[in-house]
Amino acid sequence: MSNVSYDYGGAMSMQPSTTRRGVWSILGTIQGKLYLLSLTFIVLLAVMILVSLQDSYRTLLNERKNQIQEQVQTAVSLIEGYVKQAQAGKLTQEQAQAAAKRAVGSLRFGKDGYFWINNMHPSIVMHPIKPELDGRDVSTFTDKSGKLLYVDMVNVVKEHGGGFVSYVWPLPGGTEPVAKIAYVQGIPEWGWVVGSGLYLVDTQQAFRQELMALGGVGALVLIGALLLTAWLGRSITRPLGAVTRQMAEIAEGEGDLTRRLDATRSDEIGDLSGAFNRFVERIQRLVGQVAGSTSQLSAAAEELSATSEE
Repeated sequence: MSNVSYDYGGAMSMQPSTTRRGVWSILGTIQGKLYLLSLTFIVLLAVMILVSLQDSYRTLLNERKNQIQEQVQTAVSLIEGYVKQAQAGKLTQEQAQAAAKRAVGSLRFGKDGYFWINNMHPSIVMHPIKPELDGRDVSTFTDKSGKLLYVDMVNVVKEHGGGFVSYVWPLPGGTEPVAKIAYVQGIPEWGWVVGSGLYLVDTQQAFRQELMALGGVGALVLIGALLLTAWLGRSITRPLGAVTRQMAEIAEGEGDLTRRLDATRSDEIGDLSGAFNRFVERIQRLVGQVAGSTSQLSAAAEELSATSEE
């Protein structure tokens, strides 16, 4: 923006303002507004991606939770078959429980999925991976965060008959605790709790891979948007700058009235350039007419002076 002033001879001149160019002044330019528009679009896109990733993670987690729930329910159905045999007198309760523990202890699913059984005390009834835990009181057993996980499992069964319990536990062969989730369901006839745990490492890793992939796409979109913004900004500001400079030169009396702007563009910039060219042509004709009139006046003055001398 320029400040308009007048010299003592009455000629109009334009002097550039000396305002400090800060962040807000840059955003006030067309180029800055285009960058702001691009950044706003990118931020909205990032928010949409994050929301989509959260939904994707929840969907993936629910799928894994449903998987482990179905597996535990299968084991519960197997035990209930032995419960019915004991109730029908086909097996004693001790025989039925022993057969149920052997059957459930041999079950596997997925990569390393297994089932354990504890009672409502809680004590371990059967653990196929760590048989040394069988019969052990685990009422004070905690994970690395201090959570009484077996007590929580019993409470879930007491309140809802079954449900999920989250805790942290080291991977097989590891020492660092990682996130794990278990589904437990009760066998009320025998006071048992059947459960199975699922590590969330695979789910989290799949989420991180998807996050990195979408992050890469987002980075490419960001670079493309900034390059496109820079190109659009230059295509607008450069011709506008040419119009501004030439108008300033004309206003200061230093402009070349024979110069013309490129008016071949089919957009608003082309319309502006065409209008400016017509404006300059009119000024050029007006200056020519004034110059012709001045020459005629000068000749008439000379003739009058000569006549006066005679």
